[in-house]
Amino acid sequence: MTESSHPAALVESEIQINMLDGKWLDQSGKLPAGLTVLPLADALNNEVSGLQALLESLPERQPKDGSTHGFTALNTATLESGLLIHVAAGTDGGRLLINGSTTAGEKPRLFNTRLCVLLEQDAKLELLEQFESRNSNTCNIVVQADLDTGASLQHIRFQQESERNRC
Repeated sequence: MTESSHPAALVESEIQINMLDGKWLDQSGKLPAGLTVLPLADALNNEVSGLQALLESLPERQPKDGSTHGFTALNTATLESGLLIHVAAGTDGGRLLINGSTTAGEKPRLFNTRLCVLLEQDAKLELLEQFESRNSNTCNIVVQADLDTGASLQHIRFQQESERNRC
């Protein structure tokens, strides 16, 4: 991957949303009826049903090991980028690939991204995330999902960052 190009998809998907620095870049493939994908800022501005309740559903208590609480709080405090994925009742949303990368800068940066997934009754979705950063940047990704009765979500994340970014 060059500094200006997007990483090649690791898996095949009829629908792909490319994100750069946590923000919607472009889309390939047509969304099936009943599957909606919006930039999170647009979804918040349009007051999408169920989104506010989902965002407020994170537990306020700190996990016993405290390992993720700080990053989740940081992500919430800077809630400005990400996606809303909504699948209507009885809809098979198929396979959706979210392909993310970051741009190089003079200094390393942390990008906070939120994926909000709402699946209505008997809805289905296979969600694949691919994040790649070969520069000094990293991404703090929080996924929140609300599945109604009979809904099915399969979720896989591939994440590759520079050796210097690993803990």
